[in-house]
Order: sequence, then C-alpha cells, then structure tokens
Amino acid sequence: MQKNKFNLLPILIVLFFSASAFASTPPESDIKILFEISDKYNEVQLGVTESTVYMIFSDEIRELANKLFLDQHKKDVETFADSEGNFIMDEMSYLESNKIEYDFEDIKKLNFENGVLSFDYATHKKIKFEDIFSFNGTKALNNFFVEDLELFAIKFQKLALSS
Repeated sequence: MQKNKFNLLPILIVLFFSASAFASTPPESDIKILFEISDKYNEVQLGVTESTVYMIFSDEIRELANKLFLDQHKKDVETFADSEGNFIMDEMSYLESNKIEYDFEDIKKLNFENGVLSFDYATHKKIKFEDIFSFNGTKALNNFFVEDLELFAIKFQKLALSS
C-alpha cells in the first residue's frame, strides 16, 4: 500500500506545476490577429491585432539583439565617461521576450517609402521595431518582401484609422 502512495507523489507534483503554468498563460484566443507577414527567412513576423502592432522574432534574433544592445551600451559607457570616470547613462536596453508590441496610440505614423517601412512613435521608446537586426547584418524590417510591406502598411493604416 505504501508503494502506491510514493508513485502517486511525482504525478501530483507534475500536475500541480502543469496547472500553475496553464493558469498563468493567457489563452491565445484572447488575441485576435488581423494581419501578419513573415520575413524572407521566417525569423521575424510583423502583425496587427485589433488595437496593437507587434513584431515576433526567434530566440536567436532576440539573443542577437541583446548582444547588440550590450555592445552599444559598453561603447556608450566608454564614449561618455568624463576624465574622472563619471557618466550619466540610461539603463541598458534588454529584450526579455520574443515580442515587441505597441498600441495604435503609441504609433504616431507609419511610413512606407521606396520599399522601406518605418514607424514614428508618439513617445520615446527604448526598443523600436527598427532596433531588431537579422543575422545578415541588416535591420529585420529590411528582410521582408516589398510587396508584403506595402500590403502591411495599407492594412495597418486601415485598421489603425478605424479603431
């Protein structure tokens, strides 16, 4: 009888942690994706929901972005230190997840000119869509097909203006 009691313990522990993880994860059905495009390498997606615009990227792209942010921070520290080693710096930017998302109100304007997509933000943002680079050394926004970016710009303008 005692043997069955101990075999049940690992199962209860697994069920407890599974239930905890499930309870803390918001259901995907709460977020309605209205339009999404993928870059040429399937590393980055750019999309629109009913009230937000977002970028999702792979773990490798997030790690690359964080390395670039760290390198830039180190360079800034070296550049802006005075003769006594004192400096005033912002905190280092760091991505904790594979998603950047902004409400429509945070995007003042979306620009699409000569095949290039860019965003004007309503307030200063620490990390922008333009700050994400791909492994080929170019900005992730430059790795989308021009036709997809143009369609994205049209859809975004239509959705953002209607909200």
